[in-house]
Amino acid sequence: ARVDLPDTERQQMHFGRRAFFGYAIKNSLAYWFANVPRAAEQARGEFDTMGPGEWMAHIRALHADNHPVISSIFAVPPDAVGAWPIYDVPSLPAWTTSRVALIGDAAHAASPSAGQGASPAIEDAAVLAHALVTEATVEAALECFVAARKRRAEKVVALGRQIGNHKVASPAGSMVRDLTLPMFLRMGARATREQYSYRVPPMAAAAS
Repeated sequence: ARVDLPDTERQQMHFGRRAFFGYAIKNSLAYWFANVPRAAEQARGEFDTMGPGEWMAHIRALHADNHPVISSIFAVPPDAVGAWPIYDVPSLPAWTTSRVALIGDAAHAASPSAGQGASPAIEDAAVLAHALVTEATVEAALECFVAARKRRAEKVVALGRQIGNHKVASPAGSMVRDLTLPMFLRMGARATREQYSYRVPPMAAAAS
């Protein structure tokens, strides 16, 4: 949306009472998204029945009492609004057969809340390439790949699920969250260091 607002140095996050909102502004363009909680999973094709106008009316109502900047962004009629359900992939019993491996989202898709869309897939590729170069057989390489990647990838999926589940709380929970947010952000930074500061081992990176 084209807006008359200053640029933001960082992405801004708002924990609303009824929905979560994020935005960034650059050169008078606001890039935004909203996470709308639902008690039950939507039916297949349900989102296709609502047009952009209906979605905007719904989202505006959810954020009616939020920060004035959000109202300014919503004042601009959008060209299009997309709506997508958010899923992640539960732990799979196996990632490989004797000669075939699943990597990336096929094995461990995480929700966008994790902020780890492409990273785990790139890590998979580097580790798998290294295993195929260093192990004697394809079977051994795939076993090595799974042993090196499964725990980390599934922790990223679990992190995304946890973050998404905490974006909207009850009124009382929201009040407690707002009062304690600075402390929990510092704790969260320490708790997620493994996810966001991870580096593929040097030998694997070189092999890729």
